Amino acid sequence: NNLQTAITKASSGDELELVSNASIYYNVTIPDKTLKLDLNNYNLITTKPIINNGTLTIVDTILVDNSSEAISKIENLNGSGIYNNGTLVLGVEDNTVYEYVPSIIGSVYGIENNSNLSVFDGRVYGIVDAVGGAVRTVSVPNGYTVETIEETLNEVVYKYLNLKS
Repeated sequence: NNLQTAITKASSGDELELVSNASIYYNVTIPDKTLKLDLNNYNLITTKPIINNGTLTIVDTILVDNSSEAISKIENLNGSGIYNNGTLVLGVEDNTVYEYVPSIIGSVYGIENNSNLSVFDGRVYGIVDAVGGAVRTVSVPNGYTVETIEETLNEVVYKYLNLKS
């Protein structure tokens, strides 16, 4: 099914769930509505960024443990992973921080942020930087700070945003 069609048909407050790995080659825009996207332990590979103009929460509910073995991701091979013009939340604000999921990966910035960004779980990877754009402030869980670490993935050096307790 077409992800953009599902997003357009969804009502504010709905949850969309990936049911398989997917590659998309078209623009995906979240309109001015509140949606939750559950990666469900699958990967979404894109050639264009996801543009968020609403309130988007990205989670992964299939978590066996906090190992690097289980990584669900959104990855844009040709630019920033997500352009955030609304409110973007990664993970769930609870007492547990999952270090590896969900992951957002971009070949420029992981997230180009122009508005509100909260990271409660997961990692954000980018080659230039993890988070770029007009607003570089990231809300994190109480007791945590953000650090940027370099890591090589497939022979390319990425900078990633890490939640540090």
